[in-house]
Amino acid sequence: LAAVLDISERQSIEQAKRILEGQRLMNAVVEHATDAIMTLDPEGTITSWNRGAEQTYGYAASEVVGRNVALLVPADRQHELHRILASVAKGERFQIHETQRLHKDRRILDIALSISPIRGEAGNITGLASISRDISESKENEARIKAALKEKETLLKEVYHRVKNNLQVIQSLLNLQAHALPQGVAGTALLETAARVRAMALVHEKLYQSANLAAIDLPKYLGELLENLAESTDAARRGIRLEQVVDATTVTVEIAIPLGLLVNELVSNSLKHAFPAGRGGKVRVSVQRSGAGVTLTVADDGIGMPKDFEWERSPSLGLMLATSLAQQLGGKLIPEIENGTRIQVEIVCP
Repeated sequence: LAAVLDISERQSIEQAKRILEGQRLMNAVVEHATDAIMTLDPEGTITSWNRGAEQTYGYAASEVVGRNVALLVPADRQHELHRILASVAKGERFQIHETQRLHKDRRILDIALSISPIRGEAGNITGLASISRDISESKENEARIKAALKEKETLLKEVYHRVKNNLQVIQSLLNLQAHALPQGVAGTALLETAARVRAMALVHEKLYQSANLAAIDLPKYLGELLENLAESTDAARRGIRLEQVVDATTVTVEIAIPLGLLVNELVSNSLKHAFPAGRGGKVRVSVQRSGAGVTLTVADDGIGMPKDFEWERSPSLGLMLATSLAQQLGGKLIPEIENGTRIQVEIVCP
């Protein structure tokens, strides 16, 4: 004995209730959303308008439903509206498109706009769904931040300019004092100190000229530093050629100053001691990227150093400075004295 009960109608009714409840919840979400949500027909006529749209644009739903969305578009953006409507009518979507719209009081609003097509049961496009968010405040904040950064950048550049000028004044005073002294140890020491000050001033000069205050173009910086050294030591007349092979890279000012001073000491030492009695030759400065840092190599083809020369115990101020600067850069001087002098330093830098 079997009993069969057809519950198809009951299930259909329950399914319809669930759909209606889901639509009711969705309508509530849309109505209470803070974003401006509206629907349009394919010609751009507004067919629905939520509370978020009222708050964003200042119009009540009764004031805009049935009117064309062009009401909200500035005159210089009307062509954009026609293009968007035409594209969405073909099934395309516009996601987070920043543009401008008009408030009821005629204020210009910066908004982020998203428009999608609405399709009917047959798959045809029956309307458009538009979601927009007022980003005027965030755009104003962004503009204020950019202005503040620009002001700070200008201030920093002025600081670098003044530091560079002050260092150049010190360099000039040292040069004047050196030339006022009779030739000897004191005058030479002052000139060497002036060269070190120039190396530091050059960093600030490059920062003043740079579009990026966080980094210094290393090839340009070292190139100008070597030119200054060649000129101040009369290298060309002595038949000494300075060569530079530097990878295209940038370094921070914390690295650039000790690195420039280190190059100044090592190259000056070669120019001073490697080519006596009219001997010509070549000094080569190489900087190559290597892992987490750079490798600095200064090599000359001069007379070389005695094999029993003790680098760490040398009384030379230049070598003591070079050793200290290498340590400051997280490295160590590695000398080779075959066929001239070659000094390599592994530098840790970002």
